[in-house]
Amino acid sequence: MSTWGWISLTPRDFFIIGLLLSCIIYLRGILIHKFRELETVILTHDIKEHGLRMGDMGAVVNVYEGGEAAEVEFVTATGKTVALLTLTLSDIRDTKQDDILHVRGFATA
Repeated sequence: MSTWGWISLTPRDFFIIGLLLSCIIYLRGILIHKFRELETVILTHDIKEHGLRMGDMGAVVNVYEGGEAAEVEFVTATGKTVALLTLTLSDIRDTKQDDILHVRGFATA
């Protein structure tokens, strides 16, 4: 038994604390997704100045700040680049298994 101030901890207590910390670290990795190059991502809000809408799909072409920000390219179905933007974790999300693709027109200059 270890005594730390007014708290007495048994080896079992240390084991449980370690297990809880491991779970928190694991869940943080799941909940706070960091992006990787060439990953497909989904826009979480409209970006009107570039003609992008929430739900548009893009590809990560570069990752910054250890995955906290990413340069994302949005293209038409024929591969023409619509926008190349640096976005943060709040701007994009990863694709989900139940996402369905949608096609919409895009006015090009």
